[in-house]
Amino acid sequence: MLKRADDFLRVSKKQGRDRMCGDGVATSDQTPRLAFFAQGIQAAAAEKATAWGAELLLREYDQAAARWLLPKRFDISVEQQIALIAAALKHTPVPRVTLNLTLGQFSDPATADALAGFATAPYGPGELIVEITTVPDLNTIRRVTARYRDAGIRVFIDDVGSDNSYELVQRILPYIDGVKFAMQNLRRHESLGRIRERVAFWAAVAQKAAITFVLEGVETAADVQYGQQLGVAYFQGYFFGKPALPA
Repeated sequence: MLKRADDFLRVSKKQGRDRMCGDGVATSDQTPRLAFFAQGIQAAAAEKATAWGAELLLREYDQAAARWLLPKRFDISVEQQIALIAAALKHTPVPRVTLNLTLGQFSDPATADALAGFATAPYGPGELIVEITTVPDLNTIRRVTARYRDAGIRVFIDDVGSDNSYELVQRILPYIDGVKFAMQNLRRHESLGRIRERVAFWAAVAQKAAITFVLEGVETAADVQYGQQLGVAYFQGYFFGKPALPA
């Protein structure tokens, strides 16, 4: 078995690397085509909305379907993430970008160091925010956020009020810079009144903790108006625009 694997590895290398070779395995010489789509985050005052930033969302091009889809995996290398961010920044003139990280990526010191170097480089973004949807343990958040903050990178917890309860988030509030409430996670099984109650609760939590609150999943002008009544300043959702490939 080992000899066969070694033989096929040698064939793959001779044929140009980045390919698969084996008995009963379709040969491929194409690496996945990945890109970051951008969805704007708006600072919505009473009179008008202005671009506050953009969330970068990973997509993979499906050759057979001839369209961009969610990738099979999100844990790509930090070097590839930085290259894709730099490519998106060429066509996304926003003051800040937010990047989604898995818990493993966020907890990895090498990832933190690489993103810190990129964030402070002349070709880096004006401001970089990392988002995580899985709340780390207290020791991890203390250790890692110090490195991010030293480089001016802010840390947000996404999906509060749905995937992440207050009990999970409250203990790490002193170590994070913002939370995002995703209305779209609740629309299928919660009434609008119940969703608004949760929005109000988390907006108050963020205000008390003196951290940024972003309302996601905004689909109507009524969503924006309700958020503004609570003092919410930042909005994201289809009402302002869908994720799009920077052109």
